[in-house]
Amino acid sequence: MQHKKIRYRETTQVVDENGMIKQEQQINVIQFPNEPPFIKLYIEDLTAILKLPKGTKDLLYSLLMKMDYENIVTLTSRSKKEIAERVNIKIQTFDNYLRKLVDAGIFKRIGRGEYKVNPNLFARGDWGNISRQRDEWMLTITYESNGTRKIEGKAVNRAEHTTKNSCG
Repeated sequence: MQHKKIRYRETTQVVDENGMIKQEQQINVIQFPNEPPFIKLYIEDLTAILKLPKGTKDLLYSLLMKMDYENIVTLTSRSKKEIAERVNIKIQTFDNYLRKLVDAGIFKRIGRGEYKVNPNLFARGDWGNISRQRDEWMLTITYESNGTRKIEGKAVNRAEHTTKNSCG
């Protein structure tokens, strides 16, 4: 992990036996670790804005707890059953809610039982990795004249994203 370095100059005055003031200067360096990786969640607001069923909030929270540092959630039949029991829903409801989360652009299915989390909405790990992952997603937030906010997210391939965001 990289450390943030802070340098400061310390000046000390010493009076010798003849009453003469001597100054000593020393440059000190203190190293602080960078902020550790974190997850910041606004699930209730997001599910309300996207008009998702009420139960998706608890499922989303539980799924994000399983997210790794590549923003991937891996679901086995056992883990699905455990999560469904924890949030008090049936497996069929679990699957329906998960499909709605994928349709809303919060998750992208990348393999059997594997889902990538949209890093524009939720991310875990260091900023450099998160920034690279964000290149694989397009997030559009539109504000209507009546003040409502519409969020749309979708996975894109890198070439499509570069073309849409290039200048000239």
